[in-house]
Amino acid sequence: MSRSLLVTLTTSPYASSRARAGLDLALASAAFDKPVSLLFLGSAVLQLLDGQDTEALGLRNQRKTLDSAVLYGIDAIYADAKALAQLGITQQELPDGCQTADAAQIRKLLNTYDQLVSV
Repeated sequence: MSRSLLVTLTTSPYASSRARAGLDLALASAAFDKPVSLLFLGSAVLQLLDGQDTEALGLRNQRKTLDSAVLYGIDAIYADAKALAQLGITQQELPDGCQTADAAQIRKLLNTYDQLVSV
């Protein structure tokens, strides 16, 4: 059985290429039947919002990619509950199936997976 992977995203959607690289890593790993989950921390939770207008930036919309994560085999998507509250983001604004995690749950997640990648 493949070792499980938790990709932790820590940057806002379009501040650098790191957010996109982390998402691409997760999708590529899942496409090869590796158990993969995503954890969005801090400003990275902004990647979860719908209605991102990226046309002027010439970049792909992160949320649209996330909406297809299940098709790629992503097992779970977690969002930092504290960051969501600080930014005024509600559960209804998150992709279907996205789970919120408080500090204790995040610590548990970090200890559950075989491999961790933070971008």
